[in-house]
Amino acid sequence: MLPASNSGLRKGMFVTVTGGPGTSGIAAADPYTAMFDTSITDSFDLVFFDQRGVALSGGLTSPVAAATFYQADMRTDTPAREAALKQAARTFSQNCVNEMSNPVSLPYLGTVQAVEDLESFRQVMHESKFWLYGESYGPRETRRRELIDTVGKTVQTIVESYDRNKEASELAASIEAAVAQTALLEVGAVGLGALVAIAVLSSTLDITGILTASTLAVLGFFVIPFKRKQAKDRFKEKMLSLRSKLLGVLTAQFRDESENVIARLKDGVSPYTRYVRSERERIDKAENTLARMRLNISELRARSQAVVAK
Repeated sequence: MLPASNSGLRKGMFVTVTGGPGTSGIAAADPYTAMFDTSITDSFDLVFFDQRGVALSGGLTSPVAAATFYQADMRTDTPAREAALKQAARTFSQNCVNEMSNPVSLPYLGTVQAVEDLESFRQVMHESKFWLYGESYGPRETRRRELIDTVGKTVQTIVESYDRNKEASELAASIEAAVAQTALLEVGAVGLGALVAIAVLSSTLDITGILTASTLAVLGFFVIPFKRKQAKDRFKEKMLSLRSKLLGVLTAQFRDESENVIARLKDGVSPYTRYVRSERERIDKAENTLARMRLNISELRARSQAVVAK
């Protein structure tokens, strides 16, 4: 529990119940508190806790069952997917029971007990009421799945933009053109150079094997190694560009999602912040009125003493 930073403005307790299910409220206390508006931290005692069976309140875990379930398709847009998700949830529940270290405690870890614990805490703290901020498991999991799907589709689009067949065709055409140009330059005779070019491009003409041998020599010693290096360099450039695009997309997606999460949290607590602000304004007005009354009383006291002294 974190006491209100301004005890003079204290309104009560602000209790946060984290979702998950199974998320540790104590572990989430610091990041959550950092996101709360100062009107809450000033006026409320912030309370975070681990619900029954979670972390410091039992430490029951089922990581294997959870990891398996989180890989399931969470979409329910078709009857088949809805049925599959229901079956995955049933399997998840059973696997959790089988994996947890103390399954006999399961009947005491339900929603009813969680509410009773909150009420018992309120009574122990002698509070007539407290403000409760709870998180839901379902919507957060849905948003997580939507984020994964969006990123996956974007990545797939970027990867598919790289056409391997087109790159191979361009490389082959580049090698053919380079061989023809090399033959024309090296021989120095337009007639023989033209024959070599035709031989390379069509692969149908051979003069006593000499032309083929010359072509292979040019290909093997000069053109192919040079073009292979060019191809490697171009491939590296394209891969760097692809990597940069992927990194940019992922960074933008996760930045947007983090901003949306913070915005949703602020929207969730906005009714409390508005209430606190209105209460603070009311108290400020009351304090100003009281200050004026004290000043008036002081003036009246001074006047009365002056009258008595006469």
